[in-house]
Amino acid sequence: MSAYEESRKLAIEAIERALIAHEKQDFFSIGDELDELEIQLNDQDLTQGSLLLIAYEFLSGWSDSAVHDWYHWEPMKKDDWPRLAKVILEDLHANREITNTELLSEFRVITKPKTSIVAKILSLFHAK
Repeated sequence: MSAYEESRKLAIEAIERALIAHEKQDFFSIGDELDELEIQLNDQDLTQGSLLLIAYEFLSGWSDSAVHDWYHWEPMKKDDWPRLAKVILEDLHANREITNTELLSEFRVITKPKTSIVAKILSLFHAK
């Protein structure tokens, strides 16, 4: 499986788990896979605004918003995240770029994720 396909699979799993966590109101579990996804994305040459980068930024924003009681990501509200997650999941499953204007207006201008200290440490154990 290519690195891209592995990342796409992980993004799908991460967003599906986030949907379940949101439904169960286990908000601190949203985005548990972010560090692993970040490591995978940093090893790839992805274009700005690509499917995987938008999925990563969306999941990162959802996680951040959830742990901050749904602040800091206005105009996004608590119920917007699962609704838009389903849109991203459809695009991830179909492996097509995101065209939803609501998602693009919030998450299009994205650079490659900055490597967090946790991701740097984890990458030491994932070195090939």
